[in-house]
Amino acid sequence: MFDEQIASDFVQMFPETRESLRTVGREAEYVVVNSHGFAVDIEPLLHKIFEQYNDYSIVRKDGVNIGIKTADHQFLKEVGKGTIEVVSRPCSDLWELRGVHQVAMRRLLSEASKIGYSILGIGLQPRTTPSWDFLTKKPHYRVLYTLIPEVWDWFELMAGDQLHISIQQNELLTVVNLANAASFIVAALCGNSSIYDSQIAPAVSYREYHLQQLLSDNNRHGPAPFAPTMEDLISNVSSRRHLFFSDAEHYRTDYGSFRNWTNSFNGYTEEIFHEYLFHSHYNWNSARLRPLTGTIEMRASCQLPPAIDGASSALYLGLVEGVDDLYPLLSKMFTHSKELYLDTCLRGMTDVDTSLIRQVLDVCSQSLSDRGREENLLLDPMYRILDAKENPGQKMRNIFQTEGLMEAINHCKWTEEDVDAYLER
Repeated sequence: MFDEQIASDFVQMFPETRESLRTVGREAEYVVVNSHGFAVDIEPLLHKIFEQYNDYSIVRKDGVNIGIKTADHQFLKEVGKGTIEVVSRPCSDLWELRGVHQVAMRRLLSEASKIGYSILGIGLQPRTTPSWDFLTKKPHYRVLYTLIPEVWDWFELMAGDQLHISIQQNELLTVVNLANAASFIVAALCGNSSIYDSQIAPAVSYREYHLQQLLSDNNRHGPAPFAPTMEDLISNVSSRRHLFFSDAEHYRTDYGSFRNWTNSFNGYTEEIFHEYLFHSHYNWNSARLRPLTGTIEMRASCQLPPAIDGASSALYLGLVEGVDDLYPLLSKMFTHSKELYLDTCLRGMTDVDTSLIRQVLDVCSQSLSDRGREENLLLDPMYRILDAKENPGQKMRNIFQTEGLMEAINHCKWTEEDVDAYLER
């Protein structure tokens, strides 16, 4: 009913122009395990880091401590107690971002090793299964668990790698449509959740694939449907189930669509727009616009092994920077992007159109090179995956089959050497 007004206000929250290179900020989630590969509670790890360094302050939400932060990075609790989120501030390029991330990872790894914890670059807990006891008890997480328990159980185990890229008003629709359509390429190259419950998982990117199986409204996750206009984009999200309201005192739940709730209003109000922003945050598409930060958030990649950590960030940024050249190349995929994405989640690089992916990577590489910061070098791991026709999840599966579960887990384990080599070009 009010989609047109919401769309107008939504667009106005983004900057009209950009005076410099796009900025990039990262939300990188890592699985934390004990020596046997089972999930451990990160609370003691956060305490260790906070006590060891004097530049951290507490991060609180809804009256609960959810992590610690410096001026450059944050360590935050995720849905599951065995996942830590490393958030880096907005940076001018991917190399600056890697520098910020390197400092955070060095501290994280140093303190984790002192208490027998390991940090894994993998998209899913390899041995642990969901349980209420291992859910982080943030107030809004409790509400979500009551509303979508199987879905929230799965979030408890997941570890993704998100990049926030600055974006301006006149490109919002083009970029978000292209980024969602390209999610099958991200899944093909960056799938890395092929082990679950100490066994070979049914899909190479089981993190993504199984969430599609669990969600009754599967447009809420994965590639969003193509939107011809901004009003169409808003309308698609408004038509989805409205889970709960933003009032932290109560977090009232809802069971109809967001649009059904707005139908009770006689006219458009600030409350409608505020609640739309809250509602849209609990939709987890492969790419989603984030008006509060003026960014597009790219979400389809599993967390990658330490040897190629951050390569997905180069792919994400290359896709956005190369949008003008990539749009005509990928536009024919818009109508069946979900099917392509599910297939690459399931099978990885098996039977993919390698010539198309190479064309996409070449455009991404050139667009990164055009930024003048040598960020195209960070895309090299994607070419190696393409040449081998084996993504990290497929490689993990092969290691599991030939050398066993613990060797597969060790393949994804961060070491001091990984941290030391992180800025090598």
